[in-house]
Amino acid sequence: MSFFEEELGATQLETERAERYERLYHYTSVEGLKGILDNESLWTTQIQYMNDSKEFGHAVDIALGLIKRKKFSASARLAQFYSAMENTLGSSNGARTFIFSMTENPDQLSQWRGYCGLGGYSIGFNKSALQELCETSNFRLEKCVYDDTEKERLIGEVIEAAVSYFESQDGREDFDVIERESKFYSRILKIGSTMKHSSFVEEQEWRLIGGPFSWKDKKSQWRTRDGLLLPYYELKLARDEDGYLPISEVYIGPCKERHLAADSLRVYMQVTKNLFRRRYSKTPYRG
Repeated sequence: MSFFEEELGATQLETERAERYERLYHYTSVEGLKGILDNESLWTTQIQYMNDSKEFGHAVDIALGLIKRKKFSASARLAQFYSAMENTLGSSNGARTFIFSMTENPDQLSQWRGYCGLGGYSIGFNKSALQELCETSNFRLEKCVYDDTEKERLIGEVIEAAVSYFESQDGREDFDVIERESKFYSRILKIGSTMKHSSFVEEQEWRLIGGPFSWKDKKSQWRTRDGLLLPYYELKLARDEDGYLPISEVYIGPCKERHLAADSLRVYMQVTKNLFRRRYSKTPYRG
């Protein structure tokens, strides 16, 4: 047992439960932690309203660059099809794709700074439970892609699949319709929502990704932030056979009153009928 577990008085049951699962961590404020425990659900954010609203644009830029190079040496007819693909990407915004971000890193300074402000928590979700959640919803669990060569390979495969479909439609001139039929954009949406700039590789991010959902979908809800109406999609968490939510560890972030934070978290864990190991962040507090 580590110093941090001893200091917080982790029980043997809490430690055994934490070590039983592979975990992915979500950094959030105290309000975010309380919301997850109270509502027993995750709020996934539409990709355009995430902290970095340009994330999907990163994949689009790569795709546009590849298409431009291919278009240079293409026949006149194929070049028109490439132009239809460019038009689609030029007007794209990620559609209604919803994301919940996590990381492999439970205690990382850049994450505390970026997502928690003055005090916060890193919530360790059981990876196996998240995978089971995806099996019963229109979501999937994916690790983000940071390597530029891999991004080009994946996007290149989507482009080539669309071109293959186009070439099977010999004689047709309705290039926009062919592009839609090829499912090019929906495939770009799927892989593009996993791609992040290589400079963020230390984050080791994983994502729960849902959609793209129809604009007429009635299941999304709305909340407010900074004067905006933000769409979100709620994913309900299931309690396991022991009656607990799929959270087996929580790190208490750098804060002024960390002992009070630890004590209140212990009590609130019991109030909400949960069981998870609590740990202090090793990052020092700078008041």
